[in-house]
Amino acid sequence: MLTVKRIHFRRKVLFVIIFFIALLNSLSAEVYPRPVVTICPFLASSMLLYPSPSEDFLEMGNGLMLGCGMANIFIHHLYAQLSADFEISNPRIEDINYHNFYNFVLSLGYQFPLLDSLLLVPAIGTGVVFQHTTLGIYYSPVINIGASLDINLIKNHHLFFSFDTSFLIFGLHEPLFRFQLGFMNHYQVIPEIPEKTIAAIRINPPLFSPDGDGYNDLAEIAFDVTSFCKIKHWYLSILDPHENIFISFTGKGSVPEKVMWDGHSVHGKLVEPETNYNVMLQLYDELNRETITRSVIITDTLSVREIPKESKVSIRITPRLFSPDNDNNNDLAEIWPDVTAYCRIDRWTLTILDPEYHDFYFLSGEGEVPKKITWDGHSTDGDLVESAMEYYVNLSVYDEYNRKAEANQVIYTDILVMKKDDRINTRIQSITFAPYSASLFINDSVEKTTKNIEILNRLVELFTQYKDYTIRIEGHANHLDWEDPEKKRIEQETILLPLSLKRAQVVKDSLVILGIEEDRISVFGYGGDVPLVPFDDIDNRWKNRRVEFVLIRNSL
Repeated sequence: MLTVKRIHFRRKVLFVIIFFIALLNSLSAEVYPRPVVTICPFLASSMLLYPSPSEDFLEMGNGLMLGCGMANIFIHHLYAQLSADFEISNPRIEDINYHNFYNFVLSLGYQFPLLDSLLLVPAIGTGVVFQHTTLGIYYSPVINIGASLDINLIKNHHLFFSFDTSFLIFGLHEPLFRFQLGFMNHYQVIPEIPEKTIAAIRINPPLFSPDGDGYNDLAEIAFDVTSFCKIKHWYLSILDPHENIFISFTGKGSVPEKVMWDGHSVHGKLVEPETNYNVMLQLYDELNRETITRSVIITDTLSVREIPKESKVSIRITPRLFSPDNDNNNDLAEIWPDVTAYCRIDRWTLTILDPEYHDFYFLSGEGEVPKKITWDGHSTDGDLVESAMEYYVNLSVYDEYNRKAEANQVIYTDILVMKKDDRINTRIQSITFAPYSASLFINDSVEKTTKNIEILNRLVELFTQYKDYTIRIEGHANHLDWEDPEKKRIEQETILLPLSLKRAQVVKDSLVILGIEEDRISVFGYGGDVPLVPFDDIDNRWKNRRVEFVLIRNSL
């Protein structure tokens, strides 16, 4: 039962500690200027009460306490104290063992002024107590909770009365009650406080006219700052004639040498002509002291400048079908910009997106747009375009007012024919099948079905040119369960291999219907065994779903 009571009691002590720390934390949240630290040595007479071994009554001891405290550390009224005391017990019964107590404690408290000369200081601390008895020497860590009243007698001489309770983590007794009466002196340690920051503002030019004529279009706001300690943050405000903020700038740390202003408000409004705008600089140093300095910007007469019309842009692309396969036929795409500009062109960008709308190629320049831009079909990373695909072109032109004019167009790639020795290879990702189906007719998309027919007709034209070649059609697919080897194997055997073979067969049947001899064509299904890109490349793995055609010259 005693053990259970002690556990509950220590939980209460822990709650008090947490509450006290939270109180100090809330008090320290207020920002103070640097406080004056006070050193407080003291000497006191001490009386100790502790439970007798039988726990029927309290024993008493007397002794001395000495130590030193420090007030106003970090924030005002925060108090820390290191103390040592010694008490000798006076047992009431002769056969009771005597106890000598040596107590060393570091405490943290807060000074609450009650009157001009009276302070209440609740405190909590920790330390160690040694008990010297006839049975030996014992020690225990302790938690101290207490309070003191501090009375200012004359100048820095104080009388104080304090009471505290020591809770032993382990030991012969718990708790210990201690009363002290003593004297304390206060010695102030006054820190050196640096001078406040000195600042001035210089404005150039004297008359500011942001009218775009190239003369005095920018106001230079320069600062002369003499700081004797660290600058924490700064604010620069430009005020209209009604003292409302027109625009503001802010930063942390040192103030920049100057700020350039184009005469516009934060909402884009231009200054009024022949008007005074007040400039105010506010500085805050590490002691949270404020320095304010002001000046005036005077605007001149603003000339009225007519803003020209925006540019117009269009592009034309040749050839109609682009096939960069090094056969000297339509190997380069020619992009012909047509720009009608009413003012100076500042810069331009050309962006080409792949069929999945990812960035594929980028080109930019300053000044006028070239009359013709040629492209060899390679991406910025060196990848070649795919057969029978659409690539999206955007030309953006920016004038001297940063206004944007743009045009969009599409580059259509032909079926690319790659010759190597006695073989001709081509691969096509743009033949579209219904999901998990070998049908070329897409019920929900007439556009995709029409495109499939166009590609098949173009293949017939190509294969007719190479009558001495046999045609091998290879179907390829993309794995979805590629991370798990067993699931990947099952997906390959049960889904991808049969599906890729059926799709190759459907393409063969369609070519035969369109006039290609059946005995020239063979079909194969590879499933996901021959990917072009890794399966985890989400942006490009669509390239794995394809039909490849290999033309092999007949042996003589």
